[in-house]
Formats: sequence, C-alpha cells, structure tokens
Amino acid sequence: MKQIGGNFFDVKLSRKNNRFINENAVFTLNGRIALNLVIENILKDRNASSVYFPSYACESMIKPFIDQGVSIDFYDVKIDHKNGFYFDIACNKQCDIIFLIQYFDNRIDILSKQFKQKGVIVIEDVTYSLFLRDINESHADYVFGSLRKWTGLYSGGFYLKMNKTSEKIKLQKAPENYIFLQKEAKNRDICFKSWMYYF
Repeated sequence: MKQIGGNFFDVKLSRKNNRFINENAVFTLNGRIALNLVIENILKDRNASSVYFPSYACESMIKPFIDQGVSIDFYDVKIDHKNGFYFDIACNKQCDIIFLIQYFDNRIDILSKQFKQKGVIVIEDVTYSLFLRDINESHADYVFGSLRKWTGLYSGGFYLKMNKTSEKIKLQKAPENYIFLQKEAKNRDICFKSWMYYF
C-alpha cells in the first residue's frame, strides 16, 4: 500500500548521510509557508502570472498561488498499474512557473531541464523524496518541503533557492496553539486521516 498525504510518523528510515538541506535553507513553520515564501521570492524578481500544476494536489498547495494572484493551469496525474504514477505534461505549455512533485513521476530532472530551457521557473516539492536522494542535485530553481511529515516534529518546513543564496529569515518560536493542535492530532492518532488515501 502506498500512502498519499498526511504525516509519516511511523516510517523507519535507514538511509545514512543523506544531505537534503544545505546552509542556504530557510526554515519555516510548515511546508505551506515555505511555498508561500517561494512564490513571494519569485514575484519579487519577475512578473509571473501562471503556474502549471499537477491535478492531484490538496487545496492548501494551490491556495498560496491564488492568494498571490497567480493563475493555475492543471496537468493530469495518471496511473499505469504496472509502472505507477506519471505526469501527462504538455512540454510546449506556455507558463511562467511549473510545479513538480517527484512522488508522482521519476522524470523530474528531465522535465525541469526542458522547462528551464524555455525560461520557466521550476518549483519542486521534495516532501516525499527527502530521503530518496540528495536534493542539492535537483535541477529546479526552488525546492521546498515539510519536515514534520516525516520526522514526527510538530512543526517544520523549509525552502532552498537553488544555486543562489536565499534571503535569511530569523527563526521564531512556533505558535503554542499550533503546536498544541499538532500534538493532539498525533496523540489521538487522527493525523489528518480525513485526507489520506490508500491504494
């Protein structure tokens, strides 16, 4: 069975020495805030009005783009019962940003290169591949992820502006009510199961 969404508190990790964060990482309360900062960072540098986005994603990942006035065009996430998920992406699609998640397709690096050659900004959500590879080797312009989904932390996200120094943000203590709710969810073993799917 493969889990989609939610938290992964009970996963046992055995891979050692995997560098998934470097000295330029900006740490945030969660992955959604990290994504919001990525979008703000992009809009500071250029006028980006559209994002090419996977059709299979939760609303909380789409909302930061809507809040920043970026229109969304969806590409399909399909499944082949022998090979698993894959993106049905039109490589000639006109867009300013493309949003990729390696969990759904192993061609991330190829797709990143293709779109970057056209001047498209590539954002990669690495939440589900944090322990699969060194994300410092990503070909995306930005990577971001949620740490709390894997580690059992009650808060934690990050983003990296690849090949450039990210603007440093002073870490602040997470709000107590947020941490309380996260603890309650874990302790009661609900962990957002209302939007977790299994197949």
